[in-house]
Amino acid sequence: MGHFSDDDFWAEVAKCQLLCRPHHKEKSSREGSFSIYGERNPNSKLTASEVIDIRKFSSMGYSSYTLGRHYGVDPSHIRAIIRRESWKSI
Repeated sequence: MGHFSDDDFWAEVAKCQLLCRPHHKEKSSREGSFSIYGERNPNSKLTASEVIDIRKFSSMGYSSYTLGRHYGVDPSHIRAIIRRESWKSI
């Protein structure tokens, strides 16, 4: 923040609000600034139907490496999908 004067810096700090996790989530949800999950996230490379297919194909014996190459994502992300650490709502 080198371009701010000390007074400007402290004026910005005074606007900050320190919240615990539950209250931060509540405030973010109320203000509409919460995270966007799933295929609505603009950075998502997968759709919900592809996630369902990934879980189905993994149960058929396809490796996370093979599935990752096919869907254009890292194998570690495929493993997180299979373990339901990501895309939990599907």
